[in-house]
Amino acid sequence: MFLGVPKLKRRLSINTLTETVNDQVLQCDNLRKKLYQVKKQLNEIHEKVLSEKKQQNDFEVLYKEAQDLIEKTDKRIKENYNMVKQSVELDAKLEANGRDVVSIENKKLNDKIECSKEEFRKFRIEFHDNLKQIKIKLAKYEYYYGYKTEEA
Repeated sequence: MFLGVPKLKRRLSINTLTETVNDQVLQCDNLRKKLYQVKKQLNEIHEKVLSEKKQQNDFEVLYKEAQDLIEKTDKRIKENYNMVKQSVELDAKLEANGRDVVSIENKKLNDKIECSKEEFRKFRIEFHDNLKQIKIKLAKYEYYYGYKTEEA
C-alpha cells in the first residue's frame, strides 16, 4: 500500500479518465507487438544457445516456461481484443440511440461498455506482470547461457 491506496487501484487509475474504447483497440495492437518482440528475443537467444551446442536441461525448462507464458498471454490478448471490439459495437449502438438520451437501454449499454473498459484495464496490468515474468526468465536464460559458456 502507498498512502493508503492498494497497489492495484493505484495502477488502474493511471490515465483512465479520458480513455475511450477506440484507445483500447489501439492498446491491444501495442500489447501484441510488445509480446511479439519478447518472443522474438527469446527465440534468438534459444537459437544462439542451440547453435553453440551448449544446450542443457535447465535452459529447456526456462525456455518452455517462457513459451507457455507467452502463449497464455497471447490467448488472453485475443480474448480481450474480442471483448473490446464488442464494446466498440455497443458504443456505436449507444451513439445511434443518442448518447445524451436518458433511457434504460442506454444505461445498460453504457454499463456494459464501462465494465468492458474496466476488465481491459485489469488485463493490461496482468499483461505487464506476465511480460515482467517473461523478461525475468529471459534474463535468467541469458545469464545461464553466458555462465555456461564461460565454464566451457
